Amino acid sequence: MRSLLIMFFTFSYQFNIEFFESKFLEGTPHKRDISSDSIQIKYWDSNKVFEYKFSIINDSIYNYSLKGKSTLINKIKVEKIKKYINMFFESKNKQIELDRIKNKGFLDIGTYSELKILFFVNGYIVQKEVVILGSDTHKIIYSSEFMNFLKIIRNICESIDTKHL
Repeated sequence: MRSLLIMFFTFSYQFNIEFFESKFLEGTPHKRDISSDSIQIKYWDSNKVFEYKFSIINDSIYNYSLKGKSTLINKIKVEKIKKYINMFFESKNKQIELDRIKNKGFLDIGTYSELKILFFVNGYIVQKEVVILGSDTHKIIYSSEFMNFLKIIRNICESIDTKHL
């Protein structure tokens, strides 16, 4: 019963967020005109049932928590994160998924973590990329570069937990 309630509230939460964000996408510039002035990263942790949000502005990553705005990591890591975002989401010259293997037998049904990358120009969302980190019907093999990127994102989330929550 508990898992059904978690799935219902997760779906309801995700649906409301998607509807809200879609309103911002209306009337924005075409993707070919993207020259993002900030990037927002959202990581939905299905184990903690919590969405982390942080923004890359210039050479810093900021977390906006209940305690206010704070800088999270150093410039070297920011450049590394920007490089990964460019590889997977802007230029798309690297694959996120290497393979999908069909599950045999029973279905593994659940809620999965999710990574969203939003690109902003002048306060408008001009590009949105979403990666759902799992599947009910397939085992997904992710590239090692993407797993390294995901590890950095999860480490940032851990630092938010220890500093701000």
